[in-house]
Amino acid sequence: MSTEVTLSDLGIADIVDFMGIDSAPSERVSLARLKMSQTAIEKEIIIDGDALRKPVIKAGSYKLTIDKNTPDVFSETVTLRPFAFRWQYTVWDNDNRVSQKTVLSTKLGQDLKDTTGGFNLGRPSGYIEDMSSLPKSVRDKISSVRRVYVNYGLITLDNPTDAEGNALSKEDYTDIPTVFDMTNSRSIKEIKTAATSLASRNIPPICNTFNFSHKKESLGESGESYFRPVISVGDRVDLSEKDKPTMELFKDIIEGTNRWVMSEYEKNNPSSSEDFMSDRDKELVNSIVEVEELE
Repeated sequence: MSTEVTLSDLGIADIVDFMGIDSAPSERVSLARLKMSQTAIEKEIIIDGDALRKPVIKAGSYKLTIDKNTPDVFSETVTLRPFAFRWQYTVWDNDNRVSQKTVLSTKLGQDLKDTTGGFNLGRPSGYIEDMSSLPKSVRDKISSVRRVYVNYGLITLDNPTDAEGNALSKEDYTDIPTVFDMTNSRSIKEIKTAATSLASRNIPPICNTFNFSHKKESLGESGESYFRPVISVGDRVDLSEKDKPTMELFKDIIEGTNRWVMSEYEKNNPSSSEDFMSDRDKELVNSIVEVEELE
């Protein structure tokens, strides 16, 4: 039996490991995060000796956080080229100051394992026809768990500014790999309708952009209001070879996130004994899973 090994059988990492050389630290994988600002950012100005507050970032603007060491950037409208959509349940864990999550899934209506060691973060799966018939404890649990439509794609800030309202170069904020969590049901319906309309014409959503603006909505008779994303179909985009590493990036992050969730599920569920997460997965997910604060 031949034991000959050729270089073509080995990857670079295998060769370096075989030679007994410590490999260089891998580049950290990270995504920017897009959120909608519900309040304006104001700046104090002096007019005729009087101090006045002037909004420099309007409420309803989008905020892009690239990393903890980079100042946030704002834009009233953004353009998304989607690469992946996923569903997820999340709930704020005030005791541990983290957001508990389920695995990312292409659809709801099924039992999704979560980081607490359970399913759906305690929320019943499937459609609930009559909420009023449920016990109050169950209704409270359902209302506390958020249904999130997670958008992975390339974001372009149409009119980027810093937190002082100073204009920034659009070129510097074009096609940024980003994750955007959507929770508003009307906005989710809009983007799903837009994506479905493209797919019905045999146009994959990745071959088109989506335009994001915002709209002010009222909260019933309370007099309070909030802003939500408004989505419309944008322009066609051709697929190219340079899209492959971007697709691989999002694929790695989605799979790594799910392995992290499954690892937490296993840790918090004594009946499970599987090991879902490698050291590489931990490094990957630690770079993108944030400890969220209440907004």
